[in-house]
Amino acid sequence: MSEEHIYDLVIIGGGPGGLSAGIYAMRAALKSVLIEKGLPGGQVAMSAEVENYPSYEHIGGSELSEKFAQHAKSYGLEMITREVKALLPGLDYHRVQLDNGDVLKTHAVILATGGSPRKLNIPGEDGSITAKGCPTVPCATAFFSETRPLSSSAAATPRPKKGSISSPGCAVKSTSCIDGINYGPG
Repeated sequence: MSEEHIYDLVIIGGGPGGLSAGIYAMRAALKSVLIEKGLPGGQVAMSAEVENYPSYEHIGGSELSEKFAQHAKSYGLEMITREVKALLPGLDYHRVQLDNGDVLKTHAVILATGGSPRKLNIPGEDGSITAKGCPTVPCATAFFSETRPLSSSAAATPRPKKGSISSPGCAVKSTSCIDGINYGPG
């Protein structure tokens, strides 16, 4: 493969972080490609509504994701819809192997693969849970919980409300989510 087939940058992941990296890479005139296995926008694309994102009080997740992708495309960012199967580091260049067997060569890689919600493996959690208003967000502490002071400083820590499903830093009212069954503490 000749030198012109080596990318300056391969970005793995097409969520907000990956798309932002792609925008800045293109503005810096780097020969770049973004690889995303699903739809551009990542996890936010599955959100019915996104609140308080800078410049938007309310916007649909798919609409916001489309705006991210259009912004990146306006700079000419190449996007490939494939899954990365292997990342092979090297001295002269790195190789990124895709699920169709293609191998991309690059001088740098940004991993912006994001995450996906973990399931609780409880009754009622079959995919219909989100249709009943139960969010699967990493954290929405101020909206879903009360706070208590840690010290005399301004710091506060979330305290789950009674009857809520909680993880560190988060609390979600369970009775509005899973057919009125309380899976939370107390």
